[in-house]
Amino acid sequence: MGWAVPLRSWSLTLGSTAIVALTAWWLHSGLGGWSTRSGDVYFNWHILLGVVAIATCLQASAAFRTYTDTVSRPTRKSIHWVGNAICLVSMAAAVKVAFEVHEDKGKRDLTSVHSWIGFATLIFMAGGPFLAGALAFLMDVFPKHIRAAVVPVHSYFGSVALCMAVVAGLTGLVSKQKSLTDPSAIVTGNVIAVAIIVTTAIAALPPLHTKRSSAFKTMGSVERPTRKKTHWVANTIATSTMLLAVCVAFQVKDDHGKPHLMSSHSWLGISTLVCLMCQLIGGVVAFLSNLLTVASRQAVTPWHRLSGEACAALSVITAIAGIVSKQKSLSEPFAILQANWITVGVLATACLTAYTLRDVPGSSARAVQFVELEGTAEKESLYPSRYQ
Repeated sequence: MGWAVPLRSWSLTLGSTAIVALTAWWLHSGLGGWSTRSGDVYFNWHILLGVVAIATCLQASAAFRTYTDTVSRPTRKSIHWVGNAICLVSMAAAVKVAFEVHEDKGKRDLTSVHSWIGFATLIFMAGGPFLAGALAFLMDVFPKHIRAAVVPVHSYFGSVALCMAVVAGLTGLVSKQKSLTDPSAIVTGNVIAVAIIVTTAIAALPPLHTKRSSAFKTMGSVERPTRKKTHWVANTIATSTMLLAVCVAFQVKDDHGKPHLMSSHSWLGISTLVCLMCQLIGGVVAFLSNLLTVASRQAVTPWHRLSGEACAALSVITAIAGIVSKQKSLSEPFAILQANWITVGVLATACLTAYTLRDVPGSSARAVQFVELEGTAEKESLYPSRYQ
C-alpha cells in the first residue's frame, strides 16, 4: 500500500486548503463579507480564524502521521511546530473577536457549548501539548529519559487537542446555522462541516495495524466470548438507538411541516446512521457468519476497526452538534448550563475511550531507545506501526 501515504498527504493538503477557501468564499458571498470592529459582519473573522486554526492543526498533526514516507524528519518537525503555532495564534485571535462582539452587544461570554469547548481548547492546547512539546522536544530542556516518557503522553494529548479543535469548529458552524435563513448558505455550511470531518479522518486515522476495540482492549480479564458478545450487543443497541432517533426527528419535522436534512446536525446524524449500519452488517458478514475464509477475515479486521473508530467519532460529534442546536432554543440559564455539562461529559468519556485505544511504546526502556535512535530505519524496526 505504498500509494496510500502520498495519496493521504496530497488529500490532506488539498482538503485543508479547500476548507479555508470555501469558508472564506461562504463568508464573503453569503454572510456579508468583512469589516472592522462594528456590526455582525465583524464576527465573520471569528469563523474564518477558527477554520484556519483547524486547518493548520490538521497539518501539524499529520506531520508525524501522514507525511512519514514522503517528507524528511526535520521538515516534518518544522511543519508540526509552525502549524501548531499558527493554530494557537488563530485560535486566540478568534476568541478575542468573539469576546469583542459580545462586549459590543452587551452579551455575556462563555455561556454556550461552543464557547466552552473553544475556550477550553485554547487553554488546553497552549498549556498542554504546545508548552510541553516546546520544552521537551524543541528546546531539549529535559534529559532523554524524560523526553522518552513524554513522547506517548504528548502524542495522546495532541490528538485530544486536535479533536477538541474540530469539535469546537463544528459546534460553531451548527450555532451559526441557527441564525441563517438562506438555504444555499445553510447547505454550504453543511458542506464545510463534512469537509472538516473528512479531512480530519485523513489526518487522524492511524495506520492499518492490528489493534482491538474498546471491548477487546479494556476487558482483558473477561473471556473472549463474553467480550465478543459485549461488542456486538453494544453495537446493535447503538445502531438501533440511532435509527430510532432519526425516525423521531423525521416524524417531528413532518408534524411541523419542516424540510428534512437542512442542518449540519441532520447531515451528521444520517451519515452516522449509515456508517453504523454498514459497520454492523460488515461485521456480521465477516465475523459472526462463516461466509469468509480465515485469511479474508484477517484482511478485513483492520478496516473493521478503523471504520468502527470512525463511527464512534461521528457519533460523538453528532451528539454534541445536536446539543448545540437544541441549546439555541433555550432561554433558561440553568438548562443552558446543563447542556454545557452534558457536552463536557460526552467529550470526557470519548477522551477516556480513546486513551484505551492509544498506541504507545510498550516500556520505558524501549521509549528511551526510541528517543536515542537517530535514523528512521532504526526507529521503524522498533515501532513499525508508526511508520506504516
